[in-house]
Amino acid sequence: MKILIVEDDDGNRLLTYLELSEEKSWDIITASSGQEAMTLFEKEHPDIVTLDIELPDMNGSTVMREMKKNRSEVPIIILTGYDRHPDVSKADAYITKSLSCGEELKKTIKKLTSGARGRTGKFSGKRKI
Repeated sequence: MKILIVEDDDGNRLLTYLELSEEKSWDIITASSGQEAMTLFEKEHPDIVTLDIELPDMNGSTVMREMKKNRSEVPIIILTGYDRHPDVSKADAYITKSLSCGEELKKTIKKLTSGARGRTGKFSGKRKI
């Protein structure tokens, strides 16, 4: 499974990468801006995306809408420092960043991807948790 982490803060991006890379079967790619995320999303075809809302070049909500427009079957997890953000209704999950959110993120990824694959290996539908 390929996971795209979109996070502009170097420390948070590294921490999330290290947490998720504990799962040996997961291929982790990272982006530090909205434009880089969109490029990698089209080029790498990730199975799931973790997305920060505040990015330096574009709003994370815009990135999410564009990703969903192009590949609506890909689950997107908002991972942000805000308790709640008003423009995330298309997200499949929402997790508030903390030093201990790594386990919650891994569980959420597993929940969103378990049983969601059909024979083709592609996601067959969006799952809300």
